[in-house]
Amino acid sequence: VWFDDLVFGDSSIVISEIMANPASVSDSYGEWFEIFNISESSVNLNGWIIKDGQDNEHIVNDSSNDFLILPGEYLVFARSADLDANGGLNSDYVYSGISLSNSDDALILTDSQNAIIDEVNYDNNWGFSSGASLELHDVASNNNNSANWYESRNIYGAGDFFTQTFKILPILGNNFNTLLIAVGFVLLFFWLNEMAKYNKKAKEEGTLK
Repeated sequence: VWFDDLVFGDSSIVISEIMANPASVSDSYGEWFEIFNISESSVNLNGWIIKDGQDNEHIVNDSSNDFLILPGEYLVFARSADLDANGGLNSDYVYSGISLSNSDDALILTDSQNAIIDEVNYDNNWGFSSGASLELHDVASNNNNSANWYESRNIYGAGDFFTQTFKILPILGNNFNTLLIAVGFVLLFFWLNEMAKYNKKAKEEGTLK
């Protein structure tokens, strides 16, 4: 894909996850992508442009005057906000006019001055399996290298897989947050087990109130 007179802007926003090939619903409702703000400042996305590899585009136009993405925040852009139609995905913004190929395409973000902020060019070798999104390993890595992406393993909604990043300490990524949640469940189980033993002992001793 070639664009004339390319201008690149400040790389504050990174495309971090892409669902190009949903299985439980049609592409026209189930496609989505996620972005991440790697900067230390809020960014107003109103007036930004989403493009694909066929020169289709959508101008971001949120109903509020400022459509901000905060530092360290993830936002999900989807083709439909209807949970029944899009496979059960909660989104932050709905776009139209863009359709992602399952095999060979590009996803491009430009600011309101048409300067490219981020772009991902993918082809058949990237492995967009049916019903699985691809997520960037590290938001600081080159997201035009397929080696830096991996297929999701989590299930959402009607059954498609995704790794839409946990909102707990998002900058640390999914691996840390998954471990954090797992540790939390272990501690909760331990506490409930100890409480059950305490109550049983108190009941036997007649001290349970």
